[in-house]
Amino acid sequence: MARPLYARGPELTPTAEPAELMLREVRKSYDGYLAVDRCSISLAKGEIVAILGPSGCGKSTLLNLIAGFETPDTGDVMLRGKIINTVAPNRRNVAMVFQNYALFPHMTVAGNIAYGLKARGVPKAEWRPRVAEAIALLNLTGFDERYPAQLSGGQRQRVAVARAIVVNPDILLLDEAFSALDRNLRDRMQLELSLLLRRLAVTTIIVTHDQHEAFALADRIAIMKEGRIVQIGPPKDVYHSPADSYVLRFLGRANAIPGTAIDHDGGSAIRVTEGFAVPTAAAAEGPSVIHVRAEDVAVSATPTATHRHSAARVVLVTSLGAQQRVILDLDGAQIVAEIPTSSISDWSSLQSGMPVYIDLRPGSFIVDGKGAS
Repeated sequence: MARPLYARGPELTPTAEPAELMLREVRKSYDGYLAVDRCSISLAKGEIVAILGPSGCGKSTLLNLIAGFETPDTGDVMLRGKIINTVAPNRRNVAMVFQNYALFPHMTVAGNIAYGLKARGVPKAEWRPRVAEAIALLNLTGFDERYPAQLSGGQRQRVAVARAIVVNPDILLLDEAFSALDRNLRDRMQLELSLLLRRLAVTTIIVTHDQHEAFALADRIAIMKEGRIVQIGPPKDVYHSPADSYVLRFLGRANAIPGTAIDHDGGSAIRVTEGFAVPTAAAAEGPSVIHVRAEDVAVSATPTATHRHSAARVVLVTSLGAQQRVILDLDGAQIVAEIPTSSISDWSSLQSGMPVYIDLRPGSFIVDGKGAS
């Protein structure tokens, strides 16, 4: 009897059960270069985690360690509590979707999708209905006899995903799987994949440098820097409560505003200009930098109780559709603000050279400086 694609059932919410996948203090280096440095992470069954970070931070190496293409120098990769460091890739039941899809050009769509099942020795009577089911599930009906060269980018990606899920993997890995697609197609494929992964309840790790992709797909996001995971949590928590200025800058367009730490009204503040000091919760000393996202720079054409500084001047206003990007000059320092288009009724009043009132939303920024946290 054929094993259906949905054999594991509709478990969509991580539970308190033992981790489906765990990395424990994993370390990997190449010729003295430390690619992954004591990384630890665990995934519950059916959970989707996105690993986000710049190129070269160790994301793909982490996937290769999970897939079995690489062996950790130290630490353990564990599947359902069992260490699998030395288990061969073809014995891990881990499927991977590569950045370039890695389709076989001489095989049809059906042949590509069936490849993993045939390699596992699945009888033809079983793999044929499973391939047909995967083709229907990925909206590839009618394309089963076509070759990769005859498909669009989105169709090739669907084939790669179908080939991965048809084997009913315990773990699904996606390595920059959307990077070759244009923005509109990428958004559509992300939506389709998000629904599919939750329908199949397959434990998934997505590696990407695209924060929009991570937020669209993941239950949790892990931020990597220089081989280490510096923060992990639900998307809204990581975004609104970044662990440090690196995370804040990586998630969104951020300003770095130089200033000097001072005593201010019985507390601490960072003086940006003579007339503009930003109160801070933590004390700092000497030269400091305020890191704040463009969306957290409040701008008003007229003074209000919360817009205290009038020395900023408009340099340029550009439309981003739902938002307006305002480039400001603050005594020689350039600051970028992104403001909802609906929040100001007359955008024509904001013109180059116009003075405006600005402030930073409380709790939205991080200060780097001696003694700051």
